[in-house]
Amino acid sequence: MKKVKPTYEELENRCRRAEAELETLRAGRKLGERIKELKCLYELARIVEQKSIAIEGVLEQAAALLPAAMRFPESAVGRIRWGDRVFETGDWGSCEAVLSADLHVLDERVGRVQVGYPESHPSADEGPFLEEERLLIESLAERIGRIIERKQAEEALRDSEERFRLFMDYSPTLSWIKDEDGRYVYLSRKHRDSFGVSAEDWLGKTVEEVLPPETAALFRQNDLRVLEQDHPLEYVEEVVTPSGENRLFQVHKIPFRNASGNKYLGGIRLDITERKQVEEKLKESEQKFSAAFLSSPAILIITTMEEGRYVEVNHAFTEFIGYSKEEAIGKTSRELGAWYSSGRRSELMEQFQRQGYVRNVELKIRTKSGDIRTG
Repeated sequence: MKKVKPTYEELENRCRRAEAELETLRAGRKLGERIKELKCLYELARIVEQKSIAIEGVLEQAAALLPAAMRFPESAVGRIRWGDRVFETGDWGSCEAVLSADLHVLDERVGRVQVGYPESHPSADEGPFLEEERLLIESLAERIGRIIERKQAEEALRDSEERFRLFMDYSPTLSWIKDEDGRYVYLSRKHRDSFGVSAEDWLGKTVEEVLPPETAALFRQNDLRVLEQDHPLEYVEEVVTPSGENRLFQVHKIPFRNASGNKYLGGIRLDITERKQVEEKLKESEQKFSAAFLSSPAILIITTMEEGRYVEVNHAFTEFIGYSKEEAIGKTSRELGAWYSSGRRSELMEQFQRQGYVRNVELKIRTKSGDIRTG
């Protein structure tokens, strides 16, 4: 049977069909690569969503995603280098072909994202790798760089918050932070313990919602003063505790803004009740001592050890020596010429240093008028 040659039109149709089939194959390949790329990126996003996962965990799991996204996944090996840390999925040392993309964090090169083949494979756009695979590796490197940057920022924030929490919780002061509307956003442990509340009892609430009206009004008035003046203030507040006890607090209030410009008010409250009580008792004791010292019929003086400089004298002394209190205070006994015998004070000081006391000693003293009196 005689073979009939195809016409030019038939050949042209066959070429068109072949080109269409080839385009379909290419489209199918691109679709398949696109599916693998999307799956890889989806899995990377899923990894990052894991709670409390460290950067090392992200990079280890990300390296394991790389082979499946390649044209020959069964023989591909993934590797991510970050600083001096390396995360590999197989025998990287025997790879014949490698596809790499630099890893950047804050515009600084910190490593590389790589995929390789230990075995030979048919050539494509870049060795055995497709152009789509090159784009995927670069996209992954960019995303991983952003993930590292975010994770480092999160870890730095957690460390900063933990240091702040530990410092404030073990501080002897009562500390808090409120927003501009007066709502509590932070309470130190000492503050919670002092008022007998939990963080949940006060956070998000104003002083009007958690304290007696009189105390709340005082706190809010002082808060508004600080916010209006936009300047730190210090003062003393008297507070009635939940147990009904009156306590005195030295308070420092500081206005500040966060990175977004929102205004906040920080406060530090130190309980000075006991200190004030001690100061009052000391003041009372000093007043009693002063009254007894000044009014005593016996001659009483207080001088420095080294020079004998008068620090305090009583009325009996001024009447005895003739100098007024103002004339004596700040002068030495030598400057007033009070010693009849110039070496007598040195003898008495040596005796005092040996025994720790001097008693029942008769002294001759020169008065302001020059008379010698015995005491």
